[in-house]
Amino acid sequence: MCEPISASTAFYASMAFSALTTGVQYMAQQQAANAENDFNAQQQAQGEANAKSALIFNQNQETSKALEQQQADSFETQRIHRERLQKQGTAVSSVQSQGTSIDQLMAEYDQQEANYRSALKQEAEFKKRQSQANMQGYAAQYKDRVASYAYNPVSGPSLAGAVAGLGTQAVGAYATFNSQKPKETN
Repeated sequence: MCEPISASTAFYASMAFSALTTGVQYMAQQQAANAENDFNAQQQAQGEANAKSALIFNQNQETSKALEQQQADSFETQRIHRERLQKQGTAVSSVQSQGTSIDQLMAEYDQQEANYRSALKQEAEFKKRQSQANMQGYAAQYKDRVASYAYNPVSGPSLAGAVAGLGTQAVGAYATFNSQKPKETN
């Protein structure tokens, strides 16, 4: 038959099991913290990539819009010039038959075109400034988006806490086994 184990053997076995359990728990908590940090880092990287893609898309859209507007302004300027030349041609033939001052009429057409070109130029300048402000806004949105994906790393388990827990278990086991030890009588 088996002999019962002594209190000291039971104490050492309990301590070994407690140390093993504490070590396994510590490692599991550390792995969980590492996994969460890896996931958060991946989410942050993906968020930053998405924010950068949005910034590039918005900037490209704004640049395309500005180029299209420049081209439209150029076409409008050419149209106005052609229109002035047609009006001047018509006026020349009309003035010759009526005897009106051609120089005064040509100056009036030139002034109308100059006024219209000036208004177009001013509008183009306003649109250019708006486009620059939009670009700055897109850059600010990018910074805000990147900042929103920043995370604080999850701290792992405390080794000191694990050792302290093991010490507490050791004291508890010692007290338990010490109280079960048969008292010597004299």
